[in-house]
Amino acid sequence: MACDEPCAGPCEPEPTKPAPECFENSVSPISCTKYQMCINGIERTVHCNAGLVHDGESTECNHESELPIGHECGPYIPPTPTPECEESVVEGQSWNNSVSRIRKTKKA
Repeated sequence: MACDEPCAGPCEPEPTKPAPECFENSVSPISCTKYQMCINGIERTVHCNAGLVHDGESTECNHESELPIGHECGPYIPPTPTPECEESVVEGQSWNNSVSRIRKTKKA
């Protein structure tokens, strides 16, 4: 007779599986500003303080300038402009020149 049927006894709860063990001070990155760390055998989520980032390996957060160049959590480095196109450089044109060109085009 199966448990919980009429005239049968209650079902015994299934044994719970133990949580996977973590190794003390082991780190698993979640993002650039938080990671999981094993503390006293328990995985805990650690959040970096404002202005700090996690490098994905260490047990602490650092300023982004301390990370190697090109690190995904490091500071943004803008791309090098090509010789044909230089960022923030504007060539001036006179409004009068544009208007006179338009008038000449309409007359032709």
